[in-house]
Amino acid sequence: MSYRKTIKCKDRKKGNSILDFPDNYVILNIKTTCHSTHWNEIIDISCNRYINNRLDQTMRAFASSDNSTNKLTQINGQMVMECPRIKDILPKINTFIGDHIILGQCVYMDINFLHDAYEHEFGANVYSIKNNYIDIIRLAHFILPDLENYQLSTIASRLNIQARDIHKSTFHCDYIQMIYQNFKEIIENNPKKKDLFKNKHQKKRMATDIVGSSNRLDKLHPFYGKTCVFTGKLSKMIRREAMQKVADVGGHCGDTVTKETNFLILGDSYIINNINEERSLKYKRAEQLQLKGQLIEIISENNFYEIMEF
Repeated sequence: MSYRKTIKCKDRKKGNSILDFPDNYVILNIKTTCHSTHWNEIIDISCNRYINNRLDQTMRAFASSDNSTNKLTQINGQMVMECPRIKDILPKINTFIGDHIILGQCVYMDINFLHDAYEHEFGANVYSIKNNYIDIIRLAHFILPDLENYQLSTIASRLNIQARDIHKSTFHCDYIQMIYQNFKEIIENNPKKKDLFKNKHQKKRMATDIVGSSNRLDKLHPFYGKTCVFTGKLSKMIRREAMQKVADVGGHCGDTVTKETNFLILGDSYIINNINEERSLKYKRAEQLQLKGQLIEIISENNFYEIMEF
């Protein structure tokens, strides 16, 4: 496992998360060796570029890595052993994406990985990714406010889109495109389309007694209305402080991983000590739910701080 210098969220020069329906865009999906921009590497990148809502060009690249992979990628070390290093792939990805709006599922995390890979491999200010971006899950919360959950399979089912293997990056991009086009059609056919972007989240009971500050709620924050669970010791604050931050923006915290969990946050000490060893019960449960299609993100402590500064 290779360690990389931490890049703070405030130092990333990125675009903004937007609620829009452009005709020209790039769908991006990245698979990595694990869940942290600081400890792990990109091994699979898929990009589909659309011009006037029609597929213009696709690009997929595998990158070699010395790190172990997780179960979801279904990519092992031998499969990518003879592939180019990520440094040789990144310039082509940068050219392919250009200045298009980027679309994806929780795409801000993919952009973080891409941004940090640019800087780790080439240094600051050689390549950048300042593109604005659209999170398909964020759109779903506004357009389909009454869903029981926001797994891609649930969203697709509501839209009568046939289920696919979303853990394969090429299928994942196609899946996102079909959902996006359905959303776009709903918006175009709705005479009060602006009303769809009024947040309609309902509060649900927290798993702990931590209550957020009502004057700090942020309905557009990625953690708003989401349930977060922590595992492992945090290096920068105690767990209760981290849970308070989640609650303050309108999120919820749980003590165990369940079907209601949206994020599992791994303390940095947990990643250092356990990434190649036995997983915690929470980690195992989260992976099991992922394999069953549940939309649960496993992120590092540093990624948690980055999202908090969203």
